[in-house]
Amino acid sequence: MSLSARGAALAGQPGHGLPTEHTFDRDTNPDGLIAPAYAINIPIKREHFHFDWPANGGPGLRAALATHFNDNFHPHVPVLPEHIIIGEGATSIVEILAFALMGPGDGVLMSRPAYAGYKKDFAKRANVKICWVETSAEESLDPQALIAAYEKALARSHEQGIAIKAVLITNPNNPLGRCYPRATQLAIMAFCHAHNLHLISDEIFGATEFSSHLSPSPSSPGSTADRTPFTSILSIPQSSTQLSLSRRHVIYGLAKDFGAPGLRIGALVSQSNPELLSSAHEMLRFHDVSGPSVAIATAMLEDREWCKAHLDKTRRGLARAYEHATRGLEELGIEYVKGGCAGFFVFLDLSPFLPLVDEGSDLKTQTEEEGPSAAEVALVRKLVDHGLYLAPRGESYGKPGWFRFVFSHEPHVIDEALRRLKKVIAP
Repeated sequence: MSLSARGAALAGQPGHGLPTEHTFDRDTNPDGLIAPAYAINIPIKREHFHFDWPANGGPGLRAALATHFNDNFHPHVPVLPEHIIIGEGATSIVEILAFALMGPGDGVLMSRPAYAGYKKDFAKRANVKICWVETSAEESLDPQALIAAYEKALARSHEQGIAIKAVLITNPNNPLGRCYPRATQLAIMAFCHAHNLHLISDEIFGATEFSSHLSPSPSSPGSTADRTPFTSILSIPQSSTQLSLSRRHVIYGLAKDFGAPGLRIGALVSQSNPELLSSAHEMLRFHDVSGPSVAIATAMLEDREWCKAHLDKTRRGLARAYEHATRGLEELGIEYVKGGCAGFFVFLDLSPFLPLVDEGSDLKTQTEEEGPSAAEVALVRKLVDHGLYLAPRGESYGKPGWFRFVFSHEPHVIDEALRRLKKVIAP
């Protein structure tokens, strides 16, 4: 049976043909592939859960999530259960927002470097385009440079006939592992107000910020010097910006802070837009969460003592892992974006090690929008040959040769990953 046009567009899309599954185990598979490319937090699970079966997230989960936001994101206006929509993971919340706020062919501004998966999340079914804003890693967090780049991207999009409806940020930033300064967020809000745009802040890594647990020594690669703590857009009062609360929306989920991607729990927080919440609620028919997941997540979040202990343990562990990984990178002489204090990753510059590729080879050169370049694929193939996988162009960035390296693994795994990396870049 033939597919519809939209079904055919999703089928048979090419991949890069590289193995990606993390199979390394020190005892059972010491030669297995190490894949520090995925932002996965080792889950810490409770021994017991109490189950019930509320529908559409239920008042229990929404109330528990509201308490979690109020405890950890310090909102200026307290988050209430009625401000929250529960969906089947953060990706579902992205799609709900795309359908509710944008029409087919409309666009969203997002600065690079950024998690490239948003392009699929907005486009696959909602037909909304991510319009990339060309910034360097440093410019993407600097208010003056960022807004200047936004203005250029907005003008370019209008010339192309794309109506921009929103600005999307990930805070803490994925893949930089850094947080947006408050001044930058205020500048983004002013830009959104001036152009009548929504601001969507994906804060799924918000409770991982670990700067207070880093070494106090300025000479340490993991020191607290020049680090910006996490500031949620929920915490910025209306008196500080002209951007209405009705145009500020937060995406959240339990996959990162709680290491529980399998629960498929995502949340939208919008504090002054009942029309959006009503529209989003109607779309839950296609994005609802299973009863067991709701029950487990509710039990987790209602136990505030456990939540606090879990998040404290997670932050301490991430700080140690960050310092361990960056120390190893420093010893290898590999450049990376400094100042990380949140999330599970550092952004590596492996461009000096990109091989020269014969244009006539089977590694056809591709544009950035099409995917990784031939040289990037060639480097990753060399890495895979040595038992290490990093995602080629897994993050959207204008500069080739940059890779996200996830450090939230046991120290011996990171040590082995860096040993294998060294064999490729310094044979």
